[in-house]
Amino acid sequence: MNTRQLVVFVIASIIACSLGSASIQAQENAPNRELNDGSNVLTYRTQYPVDALTSLQQLRLDGFTPSIELGLGSRADRLVNSATLTLNYRYSPAILADISQVNILLNSETIKTISLNADDADTTQTIRVDLPAPLFTDYNRITFELVAQSVNEQCRAPSASTWFEILSGSQLNVNYLQLPVANELAYFPEPFFYRSDFSNVNIPFFLPEQQSTELLTGAGILASYFASETQWRLLDIKPHIYQQKRDLNDQLLTAWGRQHAVVFMTNAQRPAVFKPLPEITQPRVELLDHPLYPQLKVLAVMAPDDAGLIDAAQALAAAAGSLSGAYATFNQFDAEPRAPYAAPNWISTEREVKFSELVNDVSELQRQGVKAPPISVPLRLPPDLFIWQKSGVPLDLEYRYTAPVSNDDSRLLVSINNEFVKSFKLDESGVASGVGELRVPIIDTPILSGNNLELPAFKLGVVNQLQFNFKFSQIGAGCSLQSANSSVGAIDGSSTIDLVGFDHYAQLPDLQLFAKAGYPFSRYDDLSNTLIVLDEKPSLDLLSLFFANIAKMSASTGYPVYNLSVTHVEQVPNNASEDILVLGQSATQQWLARFGDKNLTAQLLGHKLAGQSQLFANPNAVLQNSGPLAALVAFQSPLNPAASVVMQTATSNEHLNMLKERLLSPSDSIQFHGFLSLVSVAGITNYAATQQYFIGDLSFWNQVKYHTAQHPFILVLVVLFAVLVVALGLYRWLRSSAKRKREL
Repeated sequence: MNTRQLVVFVIASIIACSLGSASIQAQENAPNRELNDGSNVLTYRTQYPVDALTSLQQLRLDGFTPSIELGLGSRADRLVNSATLTLNYRYSPAILADISQVNILLNSETIKTISLNADDADTTQTIRVDLPAPLFTDYNRITFELVAQSVNEQCRAPSASTWFEILSGSQLNVNYLQLPVANELAYFPEPFFYRSDFSNVNIPFFLPEQQSTELLTGAGILASYFASETQWRLLDIKPHIYQQKRDLNDQLLTAWGRQHAVVFMTNAQRPAVFKPLPEITQPRVELLDHPLYPQLKVLAVMAPDDAGLIDAAQALAAAAGSLSGAYATFNQFDAEPRAPYAAPNWISTEREVKFSELVNDVSELQRQGVKAPPISVPLRLPPDLFIWQKSGVPLDLEYRYTAPVSNDDSRLLVSINNEFVKSFKLDESGVASGVGELRVPIIDTPILSGNNLELPAFKLGVVNQLQFNFKFSQIGAGCSLQSANSSVGAIDGSSTIDLVGFDHYAQLPDLQLFAKAGYPFSRYDDLSNTLIVLDEKPSLDLLSLFFANIAKMSASTGYPVYNLSVTHVEQVPNNASEDILVLGQSATQQWLARFGDKNLTAQLLGHKLAGQSQLFANPNAVLQNSGPLAALVAFQSPLNPAASVVMQTATSNEHLNMLKERLLSPSDSIQFHGFLSLVSVAGITNYAATQQYFIGDLSFWNQVKYHTAQHPFILVLVVLFAVLVVALGLYRWLRSSAKRKREL
């Protein structure tokens, strides 16, 4: 912690102590009061399960893994006031007492030493450790170091018999003090999202009671910007409705909460607290003080009318990082349509991609220690990557390591999605030795010899983890074993993955592709080929689902949806060529009433679902169930055979939240399959598609080969026909040749 942070901490602590009795612990539904004296102190308490602070599956120390590290990010606008670590643990009965201990360090400073007594061995122990608040910084490392020796050992050789395990239920409790935030757009997207904070992101959006499609389009664009920045964190946009009037006592009616917020307003619609603001003459964004807590900020997205809010949101997303001051004004923004498959997060099929582009920092590609966790490289592939007749994805792998003391069994193990691919022997050279080429298998193939390996293992998915595990052997006898932490392995950032030459072709409907990556809408990362159809009067639950879908797609592509189009059913053109996402029960009913349900009914008939009142009450296939039930359904668009329709609806708007939670959950979203998924309190029920259609850029000849290969009987007929044609041609040629000879 630097001097400035220390001074701020001391001042803030004095304020907190003197005003502790007046500390605000209000919840979202607390009465609203205008506070202009700046005397309120905002505090927050957060609990972090210890196992959530690391990617390790098991928090276990032993002689080969004598230390582990937990990581805790932080927000620059919050100061740690106090922190307590509650630790549940067990340790080995083979540990020698009096000598053995576990040191707990915070940012490299020792905080606590746990003595390991023989009487408490192999029993569950609990200890509470107070962590000094001044030691916390932007990124905090809590380190556990085991210093242990076995009862029967005569030396300090590493041993797996000396273990110390951190048990479930261990947690870190941190109390934060909210610091004042300046009205400065140069830090945007702060204070709404901090890259140094590893927590999931929750941002409240305040909207007027009357929401036009233009206003919702602007709000969706800004939500997508936040989603593209949050990376692996989950983003939840919470919509709220603000009131434009005060009550009879001149108090605010809007529940503004205790968070930094975003508000959308025009000259015609603005919150009561911001009525005194001057008339808006052009699209504008400004950081304003929170109506209740002066430490917090409100980002006001303003325009003379609703259409201008689209320009303001587009320009703000595009200009983030180049803003300065408390406000910025914008002219009309023209977002150029993007090419398909240009998503920054997806591995390009136009060029080789380096591993250094797939991680946040090249330090993530290095590990130290005999039993270090694997190096994990995320691979986001285009959802419609056509892998038929491809033996594998080629990798050009380069790596370095500390050379083994002798020619032992040290190896580099390569896996994908926890499935073993290949191993490389680590010799005395310390480099890849020219054997770094391999292919990640994607279809069932026989095992081949040589540097390129094909395994009958699995098929790559949309989101994958490529894992490299350096396994170092320790050669020696007794006390001469190599030090446990002296072995280092690294994957070079210049290693590449090559998808050049792969085509795009997908069989639809497939809700798995939608739930994982927003496909087919995310083919164009700016959603320039998408129409989102909403109810004319969307509820807060439906708006929450709308923002969740936008966040899901932009988190997958890593790009804001600058060309988002939000509309209602009556505004959809009869010849619309776009992919269409229909949200809400009313919009679903209107869509099916206007455009029919031929393609949907064809799928339902394959499962005998049409006409069953407990699922679909009428030919329009609208959910009419007495209990909570939500549906996600996809089918071919009746307006364009190369486009898709995805509908999301529920028995009531309140039950849309079940669908939203599962779409946002990484573990639940992979459970969606087929053309229809029904979500109830019992889980997710899927129905496979009985009729398929295909989209993509596959050549005509490759389409013929692929589709005939899927139907062997047709292939046999084609071959027989070809043989017949050749035979007839040959017969006619021989007959013609014989006739010419007779004439001679």
